[in-house]
Amino acid sequence: MLEVVQNRLRDRLSLPRQSRIRPEYPKDDALKQFALQLQAPHLDYAVQQQLPHLQAALASYGAGGVNEKQGEDAARAVIVPPIALMFSLLGALTHLAKLLYLLLLPLSAALLYITSWRPVRLLNRHPLTFPVLLICLLLGMFSVMNNSITASPAYHALRQGLQGADVAITGEPSTLSGGTLLRVIHAVSIGQSYSYPLNHALRENLLMGFDFGYETREN
Repeated sequence: MLEVVQNRLRDRLSLPRQSRIRPEYPKDDALKQFALQLQAPHLDYAVQQQLPHLQAALASYGAGGVNEKQGEDAARAVIVPPIALMFSLLGALTHLAKLLYLLLLPLSAALLYITSWRPVRLLNRHPLTFPVLLICLLLGMFSVMNNSITASPAYHALRQGLQGADVAITGEPSTLSGGTLLRVIHAVSIGQSYSYPLNHALRENLLMGFDFGYETREN
């Protein structure tokens, strides 16, 4: 309970100066004292610390603004996940193309015995044509569609910041433009919103909950 120890604990726990940390909190009251004396002041103190940043003008998070560093950190937190998900989406589309290719090969060959229709001959000679066109169509649709993410004010602010901006991935200017990166984020935001629920439903219903060896750990 020494003040020097209390000060160190308050700093580490992000507590206001008037808080007093007790050596133990009774559990028979469902930790109500802990919630009132530590948790609530901690949350209130954290909110008060963040409010000036959260209520700051949008321009202050841009280049030269007082919150430029926070703006850069927030932009990275938004931009990096869609880039990672882009590779997942491309992998899913590649597997889709491979599946369609393997299905079209015997199907087009069987149809040739029934009809010599030109599209059937085209599919038999170039079975990748349909999968590639389908993927291009899907990507084109994803780039022009909108959902709650792309319609949000935060996304519009990100779009304004990326349009015409230079992208630096490793500290050096990249050939990837801000507009291209924005199109990637947009397509992934739309594509994942449709593909993930569909894939999850297939895994739960068709594959009977198969988890692919992934196990969640609950503390």
